[in-house]
Amino acid sequence: MHLSHRDSDRILRFLPLLYAHVSSLIEFFQISLSLLQDFVGCDHCAWFDYEFTDRPILKVTLSRDYSLDPHILSQMEEALPSHPYIAHYQTHAMTAVRLSDLPRRVFLAHRDRYQDVYRRADIHHEMTLPLILSARSVIGVSVRRNTRDFTEGDRTVFDALQPHLQRAYANAQLVNDADAAALRLASAIGFDLTDREAQVGFWMAEGKTNSEIGLILGIGARTVEKHLEHILAKLGVENRTTAAVRLRQ
Repeated sequence: MHLSHRDSDRILRFLPLLYAHVSSLIEFFQISLSLLQDFVGCDHCAWFDYEFTDRPILKVTLSRDYSLDPHILSQMEEALPSHPYIAHYQTHAMTAVRLSDLPRRVFLAHRDRYQDVYRRADIHHEMTLPLILSARSVIGVSVRRNTRDFTEGDRTVFDALQPHLQRAYANAQLVNDADAAALRLASAIGFDLTDREAQVGFWMAEGKTNSEIGLILGIGARTVEKHLEHILAKLGVENRTTAAVRLRQ
């Protein structure tokens, strides 16, 4: 399906906003979610990071306008090994996919098994777009609607945005790494932190949540928690607020 003139014009207006300078990777995530939600016309929009292991893991999810409680996130992790999307991603299909694209028998069996997850997470119609795909993981964007499904036109537009989202993501990573490198090095030397601990400590001091830090660094929220425990011990403090003050100093 080809882009309509109207959609082409919309994309041309969207791209300068997407490529606008950002000061950090997390700022890019936040700005892109806001832009995509308005552009695609969806009720929810989120970045996600899945890791393909013997038991697939939802490492991080970051949404603009809603959050899931830990119980629902735990249920979503339990659903991953049988989720039809996982099999789709592992074929290295770098295109947008809707829940309604999946074989009806497969999707309904999955949804019946985890109906509580879909109900409590308010998921009715979903389309996802992988941006970074490897044999071990996938990072991408998910958009959801509560009332009407996404059309073939929506999918065509989403696919057209993919290379630009990939490039903007890479640009934000370069800015992020350049601005943070000197401060991470200073933290590592001053407090005997490992490089990864210094990275986590830097973003903690910038006021980022565990989920945000995980998405920036490509690690799970539980791994972030472990690094934070080591940072607090090495700094000799009891909470992240005090640790952030010391690192900033």
